[in-house]
Amino acid sequence: VYLEPRNVYDIIAHTIPEVRVDSVVIDEAIHNTIALKAPVGTLSLNLDSREQVSGMQVLVRQQNKPETLNVQSLSQSEIYLTGYYQLEVLSLPRLLIDSVLVSQNHITNVDIPAPGILVIKKPGLGYGSILKHNKEGLEWVYTLRNDVNHIESMYLLPGNYQVVFRTKFSNSTASSIKKSFEIKSGSTLTLDLTKL
Repeated sequence: VYLEPRNVYDIIAHTIPEVRVDSVVIDEAIHNTIALKAPVGTLSLNLDSREQVSGMQVLVRQQNKPETLNVQSLSQSEIYLTGYYQLEVLSLPRLLIDSVLVSQNHITNVDIPAPGILVIKKPGLGYGSILKHNKEGLEWVYTLRNDVNHIESMYLLPGNYQVVFRTKFSNSTASSIKKSFEIKSGSTLTLDLTKL
């Protein structure tokens, strides 16, 4: 690249994350070499399943930094600067994976657990939520749509859950339906709330 030597330049390498060198002065009439420290490795995200789940994506951030660097699809590899990264799988529920180390000239494989499918048969329009059992108790995962009559389906990560549902015209919390269930990777569970 030929550059005008009378100017001062800022150089950006479009790596993930980008590397920048500011205020570079070019010496006239000689070959200039500008060194950038950009050791890279590969991050490969794999779904732990033989079946494809379309549309699952992962937010990639540098460890302890709030900015999202990249949105990476599952079954895809991407090149990153070496260092530690935090992954947030955009699944139900969200899955956070901390301290993923990308090493120089190395492929870091991360296996994401395959979701299962939940099909809920509702007795009609109403209000409800899906909650996940964890060490602290129940954690909210998803609010059932109150404009979808009878059947609603979704992907959920493996684990133990509870659904709570009340029909739209019920005036009492005592008429709420509660049912616990388990989701397994790659399988479909049909939960019939009309037969309780």
